[in-house]
Amino acid sequence: MTSEEYFKNLKLQIDNLYEIAEKAKKSGKDYETFVESKRASDKYNRCVDILETVVPEFGKHRKEIIKRIKELEDKFGVGSDEVALEIAKEIAIGKFFKFETKEEAILSGLRFGCAYNTQGVVAAPIEGITGVKIDKKENFLYVYYAGPIRTAGGTSQVFTLFIADYLRKTFGLDRYVPTKSEIERYYAEVTDYINYVTRKQYKPNEEEIYFLVKNVPIC
Repeated sequence: MTSEEYFKNLKLQIDNLYEIAEKAKKSGKDYETFVESKRASDKYNRCVDILETVVPEFGKHRKEIIKRIKELEDKFGVGSDEVALEIAKEIAIGKFFKFETKEEAILSGLRFGCAYNTQGVVAAPIEGITGVKIDKKENFLYVYYAGPIRTAGGTSQVFTLFIADYLRKTFGLDRYVPTKSEIERYYAEVTDYINYVTRKQYKPNEEEIYFLVKNVPIC
């Protein structure tokens, strides 16, 4: 069997299974009358499908978004960080469709950048990044995370902060400036976690933790 025959046969089997599932769903015995799990032929469609579940407008502008991603890939390289940053920015500034608030715009851009960076195969973009908030007094950008962000892997988790900082600059927001008590709390909690919960490969000292917390522009 050639690789072409293999994938053709695989597609036929998937089509058959979806047909069975659709008939079962239409019986009305489940909560929904359609198959919720969508099929995506490539990473571009997977990214759009993930975001469409929380922002339906993504699905309506699928072709324009995918076309732009491919243009950026021609310029920066397939799967590059630059593509993730640029498509996140263009989504956030409303190039494809508009948002009601800056927070919604930044959240959608951040999530899509994360989806592209993880090739649309994990739940981290929508379940791991739960929200963003702009501090009305200090003009800081806050990003809220939940447990499923771990599905992105360590490198991609950290990269979401790069995307968030890029969007922060795009929208003219200020850097996060932690208070002395916040810095001390970081040091205490990191130290306690390593000492009493689980040891890690490297234990940062007080000076290193203070330096890191002071220089992270996103809260």
